[in-house]
Amino acid sequence: MIFSRIFSKKRQDTTGFVDRDMIEILMNGVFSFTMTLIVKNIPLPTVADIANPDIIVNFFERTMYDGISFIFTFLILALFWLFVFEVHRGIKFVEPGVVLIEFVLLLTIVLIPISSIYLNYSDDVPVFSTAFHLNVLVSGLLVLILALYTLHRKVLHDPDISYLSRQRLAIRASIIPIAAVFGLFQAFFEFQVIDDLIVYLVAAVIIAILAKKYP
Repeated sequence: MIFSRIFSKKRQDTTGFVDRDMIEILMNGVFSFTMTLIVKNIPLPTVADIANPDIIVNFFERTMYDGISFIFTFLILALFWLFVFEVHRGIKFVEPGVVLIEFVLLLTIVLIPISSIYLNYSDDVPVFSTAFHLNVLVSGLLVLILALYTLHRKVLHDPDISYLSRQRLAIRASIIPIAAVFGLFQAFFEFQVIDDLIVYLVAAVIIAILAKKYP
């Protein structure tokens, strides 16, 4: 009964289930918290490390990958944030279906700092890398579902945003899940053809090129 009301095609009111600004404030808060939390994955040197030049050099060598991991995990979260707010830019109001998808998305987003911890050890324990790619895949699919849902719910459409622009947004949103599937394939079969960082960086570059060429 609840879900039939949420996804009913007959819903035509434009008052909104909740205020869109409130949803966006919540989204901003969760994304900000998650982006801050991934910094905790980078270990800090101890007093003993700082006192010994040789140890501090070795420390920075050991944590270099953690820093790179932080940057590209931050990049993935930033892309998800941009996709969500590009969807919001094209809708007149927020209905229950949108709220439901976004709440489930936020639940998966807050798990990324946890799953990204294990990325540093993915070469030794492939299952941990699988957890990260799976997390990104689920989050990416939810962003894609959100884009497709609002694409086909014409009652939500802001007339200032063309249908073609919405289609292009959905195409761009599909790139991160594709990259995650490729990462999952490499992790599951322990067959590292391309480094994980390269996979997601290439995906981000493709998204940027498509966004600039086909806005």
